[in-house]
Amino acid sequence: MNNQEILKSVVEYYHTSFLESREAISYLASRGINDDELLRKFKVGYSSGSLLSILPQDSGDELIAVLKQVGILKDDGTETLKDCIVFPVYDPNDNIAAFYGRRITGQMPLHVWVPNDRRPVWNYRAMKSASQVILVSGITDALSCMIMGLGNAVPIYDTGLTPEHIQMLKDYRTEKVFLCFGNKVVEHRLSMKEKITSLGIDTYELDFPKEYEDINAALISGFRKNQFVDLIKSAYSIFGELKPTVSKTDDGLFIDFGRRSYRIKGITTKNLEQMKVNIKVCDKDNFHIDTPDLYTAKSRSIFIKQIRKIMPAKESEIERELLCIIGEVEKVWGESIMAGETIAGQEMTESEKEQAVACLKDPNLMGIIKQGFEVLGYVGDDSVKIITFLVAISRKIDQPLSCTIVSQNGAGKSFLIDTILELTPEEEYVHYNRISPQALLYVDEHEFENKVLVIEEKTGNGETEMSIKSLQTRKKITLALPVRDPVTAKIKTVTHTINGNASVIMTARKPNSGDDDASLCLELYLDESKFQTELIHEAQKEAMTLESLSKKDKQKAVIRKIRSIQRLLKDVKVIIPFASELKFPAEWVRTRRDHVRFLNLIKIITFLHQYQRPLKTSGGRDYIESTVDDYAIAYGLAKDLFGETFRELKKPQRELLNTIEKLSDTTDVITRREVRQQTGMQDYSLRKLLGDLVNLEYLTVTEGKQGKCYYYKLSERNVDSEKVVIGLTTPLELMNRLAGPGYQ
Repeated sequence: MNNQEILKSVVEYYHTSFLESREAISYLASRGINDDELLRKFKVGYSSGSLLSILPQDSGDELIAVLKQVGILKDDGTETLKDCIVFPVYDPNDNIAAFYGRRITGQMPLHVWVPNDRRPVWNYRAMKSASQVILVSGITDALSCMIMGLGNAVPIYDTGLTPEHIQMLKDYRTEKVFLCFGNKVVEHRLSMKEKITSLGIDTYELDFPKEYEDINAALISGFRKNQFVDLIKSAYSIFGELKPTVSKTDDGLFIDFGRRSYRIKGITTKNLEQMKVNIKVCDKDNFHIDTPDLYTAKSRSIFIKQIRKIMPAKESEIERELLCIIGEVEKVWGESIMAGETIAGQEMTESEKEQAVACLKDPNLMGIIKQGFEVLGYVGDDSVKIITFLVAISRKIDQPLSCTIVSQNGAGKSFLIDTILELTPEEEYVHYNRISPQALLYVDEHEFENKVLVIEEKTGNGETEMSIKSLQTRKKITLALPVRDPVTAKIKTVTHTINGNASVIMTARKPNSGDDDASLCLELYLDESKFQTELIHEAQKEAMTLESLSKKDKQKAVIRKIRSIQRLLKDVKVIIPFASELKFPAEWVRTRRDHVRFLNLIKIITFLHQYQRPLKTSGGRDYIESTVDDYAIAYGLAKDLFGETFRELKKPQRELLNTIEKLSDTTDVITRREVRQQTGMQDYSLRKLLGDLVNLEYLTVTEGKQGKCYYYKLSERNVDSEKVVIGLTTPLELMNRLAGPGYQ
C-alpha cells in the first residue's frame, strides 16, 4: 500500500469510529452540527485511541513506520489525534493532504494538525464551484455556515490566509469574498482584506452581532440564513455606499445610479415575504425588462446575468444596485403601511374601487370591456378580443384556458397582445417574446401561478412546446437537470418543478400543426378582410389627430378601471346547475377536451359576473351559480371558437376558397396571379394556402410544369361556409328545458 491508500484507510476507520461514538456525535450536536449527510460527505471522524488495536504489534513494521512518518502516530507509538473529532483535508487532486483534530475532552492542545507544519484549504470544492466565498476562522464555523444553507464557507485557521488560499482565489476566479470572523481577534485582518482586494476581488467584511463570539455560537443561539444574508446586505452598504437619485411617480419608482437607471413597477404590500416587481434597467444604449423576486438570491442572479449580456457591468456592481433597490422598495412599503396610503400603479383609491364595483355590477359588463379595447385603439375582431380577455381572466379559476392567436405578419397579433397586457394587472402576467428550454431551468417554481403566461410567436422548439403542454394539462412543468454539488463537486441530477395554474396565450403565423396542439389551445383567427383593414386604417388616422391628445387621459382611466375590475374579483367557486341539460358535439374524439373547455368558458363568464350572482353556501363552502345569460354569452362565442376548430378548413383556407368560388362564377379555371390580384395576398402565403386546398382536394391543379402557369379548378367537393356548431344546445332550448317540470 502507498501512503495515500494508508491514509484513506485511516480516514475510513476514523469515520466509522465517529458513527459509532455517541460521545463524538453528541459533541458536534451540542454545537448545532447534526446534519448526517454533511458529516458523511466530509468523512468526519473520531479518534478514540483504538487505531492501535488493529495495527501490527511490531513497532518496526513498515505500516507503523509510515503512520509515524505522516504524523498519525507519535514517536512513542500513541495516536496524535486521540480524543479528537477528525476532519480530513483534501488537495485539489483529492489526495489527503492533512488532518485537523478538535479535542473534545478539554485536554490541551484543543487544536491538533497532522502534519503540524501545513494548513491546506479545507472545502476547496466550494472555491472551485462558487463565484462567491465566505472566509471564516475555523472548520467548525464553516460547518455552521453549511448548516445554515451557505455551502461556500472556507476556513483560514489560526495562521490566516495561506499561499494556497491565495492561489485558489486566483485559479478559480473568485468574484467576491466575505470576511466573517465573528468577534474573534484575527491577526492581519486588515492586510488580509487588502491582499484579496489586490487580486481584483470585491471584498466585504461582515459586521457580526456583538453578542456572538463566532458563527458557531450564533448557530447554537438560533441564528439563521436570512439573518446571515442581512449581514451581507449591510456589508455592501458599509463598503462604498451608493447614493442614487430616487423619485416616485404614477409610472413607478425611479432609481438612477448614474451608469444605469431602474424603473420599478408592480410594488404591492399584499405579500411582504416576496419582492417580485417589474424592473426596467437602462444604460445609455440598451435596456432590459424582467420581473425578478429581489428577495431570492437565485432570481437576482438570473436577472444580473441577463443584464450583463447586453450591458458592460461587473456582477458585483449590479448586485449592489439591486440591494440598494431592495432598501428603497422597503421604504415605500413602510411609508404605505404607516400612512395608510396606496402604492402608485397597484392599489386602488376609494373612487377607483367604487367605479370598478359599479362596472362589475353593470349587466353590460362585457360591453364595458369591449369599449375598453376600442378606447385603446383595438377596433373590430370583437369575438377574438373578448375570448382572449376571458382566457386571461381564466388564470383565476381552477382550470384555466389557453389560446393561440393566428394571423399572418402585420395583421395585429402583437397589438392584441399589448392591449391584453395593458388591461391586465402588472403583477398578474409574465410576458416572453421567446422562451428557450434552457430558460425554463431558471424559472422560479411559483413564477407562473395564477398568472397569464404570454409567449409571442411559438418557437417550434419541441422541448419548449412539450413543457408548455405540460403546464396546460398538468398545471406544472417537471424538469430534471444536472448540477454540481458545491461540497463534493460531483454532478448529480435534481428535479426542478415549476407550478402554475396559468392561462397561456401564444401567437403564431400558421395554424397548429396537429390535433394534439389544437386540442390544448383555442385557435383564434384575426380578421384579415378588407373591411377590417379599413377599420384599422381609420383608427390609425384618428391616432394622429388633435383629438388623440385628449384621449390619452381617457386611455389611462380605462386601463386602471379594467385592472381594478380584475383585482376586485374574489376567489369563489362556480357551479353550472344546468350542466346536465347541455348537449355538445361528439363526432370527434377531441371534443372530450373541447367539452371541458366550453364548460370552463361558461364558468369564466360567471366568475367575471360574480358581483351580479347571489353567493350561496353548501357544506360550509361558498359558491355562485351560472345563469342562462352566462350561457348565452358562451354560446355566442362558441361559434367562433369551436365552429372554427371543428372544421377541416381553417379560416384563411376557407376565406381563400370562398374567393376562388366567386372567381369561378365567370371562368372554369383561374391562375395564381388572378387570385393574388383579387385577394392582395403575398405570393408566399398564397402558395401555401393554395397547396393546402389542393392537398385537401378542394382544388385541382393543371399545367404548372417547366415554368408554365398554374391553373386551378374547383373540385366536386363542397364546404359548409356557415360557422355553426351542430349539436350544441341553444340558449332558447336551454330556457325551455329549465322551464319544464322539475325545474325552478
